[in-house]
Amino acid sequence: MSANERRSFGREPFEPVGYGNPEEDSFVARARDGPPSLRLPVAALRDRLALIAPPVRRDPKKDEPMDYIFAAALIGFVAGLRAMTAPAAVSWAAHLGWIDLSSSWLAFLGYAWVPYVFTALALIEFVTDQLPSTPSRTVPPQFGARVVMGALSGAALGAAGGSLIVGLIAGIAGAAAGTLGGAAARVRLATAFGRDLPAALIEDFVAVALAAVAVGPL
Repeated sequence: MSANERRSFGREPFEPVGYGNPEEDSFVARARDGPPSLRLPVAALRDRLALIAPPVRRDPKKDEPMDYIFAAALIGFVAGLRAMTAPAAVSWAAHLGWIDLSSSWLAFLGYAWVPYVFTALALIEFVTDQLPSTPSRTVPPQFGARVVMGALSGAALGAAGGSLIVGLIAGIAGAAAGTLGGAAARVRLATAFGRDLPAALIEDFVAVALAAVAVGPL
C-alpha cells in the first residue's frame, strides 16, 4: 500500500480493537503489527470480524442477581396464592424472551406450547378455587403442590440470573409464605365481605399483578 493510499484512510491506518475474544484480539494484533499487506482499514477489519463472530455483549440483567432472587421469592409467593399462575407467568416470560433459560434444563418452559398449557391450568384453577368442594390450600396435597410450583418457577428465574439453586430456595420460601399468608388474608376478606367470591377475585387479581411484576423486565 502506498503512502498516499495510507493517508486516504486517515492519520492512522489502524487502531487497537478488542472484542473480548483471545483469537479475535490476536487476529487484530497480527493485522495491526504485521506486514503492510495485512494492514486493513479499521472499519473493514471490524466487518470481517463481525462475520466470524459478533462482539460479545454483556447482559445487564445478569449483573444484578439480587433482582432475580427477589423475583424468585415473589413468584414463589404467587404460587402460594395461585399454584398455576406462577409457572404460567414464567413460561410466558421465557417464551417471549424476557428471561433466558436456553442454557438450563428448564428451557422447556419457553417451548411454544408450554405457556398455553400452564395458562389453561391457571384459568381452571381460578374457577375451581371458588368451588365449595375445593380443599384448603394448607392441607398437605395442596400445600405441596404450591411449594413444587414455587420451587419450579423460582428456580427458573434464579437460572436466568445465574443461580438456579438460590432461586429454587427463594421460590420455596415464597410459596410457603404465600400459601399461609394468602389463606389467612382470604379468611379475613371473606369475613369482611360476608361471602367468599369478592375475596377470591381480589386474590386472583393480586396473584396476576404480582406475577407480572416478578417476570417483567428487571
